[in-house]
Amino acid sequence: MNAPTIIEDQKPRISVADLFHMVEQGVIDPEAKFELVEGEIRQMSPQGPLHQNLQRWLTKNLERQMGDRFWVAPGATLILKEHTALDPDICVYPLAVETADLTGEKVSLLIEIAIFSRRYDLGQKAALYALMEAQELWVVDAKARTIHVHRDARDGAWRDVREVAFDEALSPLAASDVSIRLADAG
Repeated sequence: MNAPTIIEDQKPRISVADLFHMVEQGVIDPEAKFELVEGEIRQMSPQGPLHQNLQRWLTKNLERQMGDRFWVAPGATLILKEHTALDPDICVYPLAVETADLTGEKVSLLIEIAIFSRRYDLGQKAALYALMEAQELWVVDAKARTIHVHRDARDGAWRDVREVAFDEALSPLAASDVSIRLADAG
């Protein structure tokens, strides 16, 4: 007698194309805050005043210092693969790169502002960004007043991770002449 076949419970996975189609058809509110992770729609944390202030301040200061060489795009959607699309708080990439051609290795800097999403941003999301081989990731931990700097993504992992305090100056790898000190954000 043959052993019974076990069928794993598999949820249907949504593709990025399916997701965009659902938004176009009005099934999903285009103003909703969500990401697509491995085929599952994930609700994103609300952005409170602290998050918005840090995002605005970083965007303004990065644009002022990098704007002649890089796009500084708050809320840009990055398509990692067929079933994963992430929305970093800020995405920085060279002016020569067209949005349609934006892939992980062309991203100079990703910034996530972690207030309610610290575990996700430092865990699964950082790992997904490493898989896409972005040059650098900053996770701004607003509560601890530190920046988790991730560099050198290889084989799906960050090889260089360190913490920088808000009162320390920080420069992106792609633009060493740029200096950001989050303590100046207030």
